[in-house]
Amino acid sequence: MDELLTLAEPGDGIDPAALEDACDRLRGLANSLDAAALAPGLALADLQALGRSATALRDQATRLVVARIDLLAGEARITARQIEAAVKAADAEIRRAADIPTRLRRAVALVALLAAVGTGSGSAMLKAADGLRRELG
Repeated sequence: MDELLTLAEPGDGIDPAALEDACDRLRGLANSLDAAALAPGLALADLQALGRSATALRDQATRLVVARIDLLAGEARITARQIEAAVKAADAEIRRAADIPTRLRRAVALVALLAAVGTGSGSAMLKAADGLRRELG
């Protein structure tokens, strides 16, 4: 989300069709967390955390494609393109992580961003995007 931001105006929103690629990527990422849970020797807590994270990613993907996201007027106007870019970057870094705890922390930060997107609050999205950026390094 490095491009110049403008303020959302009444009626601004994000069309769910514009987020289909991000949602497909989220479902693929959830599947990769499910696959990671099949690794031998994982602790029960890691298995459970992988399952919760995969479910949360799928839930967020579903939320993003079922309804238009109305942006809060007067707050940062976040675009579908910015959300797509954040999801793409997070997906790559989560898959690249060598250990389960790192993958989980990154997945949790991505879910936090997606939850903020659902609120339509540009301020909340920027705060969550900053947290994701810090987690991804």
